[in-house]
Amino acid sequence: MVDNPASTAVVDGSVKFDNYECGRMAAERIVEALTEKNGSPKGRLVNIYGAMSSECWRLRKDGFESVITQYPDIEYIEVPGEGERAKSQEALTNVIAKYNGEIDAVHCPSDDPGLGCAEAMQIAGLWYPVGDEKHVIFVTGDGEPDAVKFLKEGYYDAIIVEDAYAYGPIAVDLLNQYIFQGETVPTSGTYTNEDYYWKTAEFMDGETGPVLQVPPYALDASNVDEEGHWGVAALEAEGQ
Repeated sequence: MVDNPASTAVVDGSVKFDNYECGRMAAERIVEALTEKNGSPKGRLVNIYGAMSSECWRLRKDGFESVITQYPDIEYIEVPGEGERAKSQEALTNVIAKYNGEIDAVHCPSDDPGLGCAEAMQIAGLWYPVGDEKHVIFVTGDGEPDAVKFLKEGYYDAIIVEDAYAYGPIAVDLLNQYIFQGETVPTSGTYTNEDYYWKTAEFMDGETGPVLQVPPYALDASNVDEEGHWGVAALEAEGQ
């Protein structure tokens, strides 16, 4: 199984992403940015969260809130965007109108609906680059090419990356190294692959069999020009 682990059947192996950690890391980046902006972790934060019918988005929201709830001076506003670009744009537009544009940070757990949030901020006149005093802190998840382009232009603070290019090759590695050899996929230890920015992932014992869990990492202005980012590679393939 790849990306979405089996819910009931026992399988020889699964490759999945640590969505809880993805949400947690996004929150930590926002807390850091709010502290830099306001002198302490305080301000008005809007989370345009994904559909709760999705385990991935539930875990990202849980991870995000496990951090944010530790900071009572952060005014936390959570609004469903259902993981859809148009609904996320509308959701953030309504919040911007309600608070007369006075928001400090926006989080969206995935890049496609995040582009809807970006459009809402552009229309509302809140679209300023990092470092500008009018900049609204913006952190998303996944690392899709269109979001990476905005990050390279200076408008995103960070993207917590899910390496979409890695799953297929990793699954082939596990098939060749273990399953086709009649061996059991490990339930502990480390998988290493120098082709990817994250380099190492952890084997673990899941409810439906062995799991290799790929870690998230933060993409920002400090590392966007380094090798190994799938969204950057996709932009380059498109000639951008």
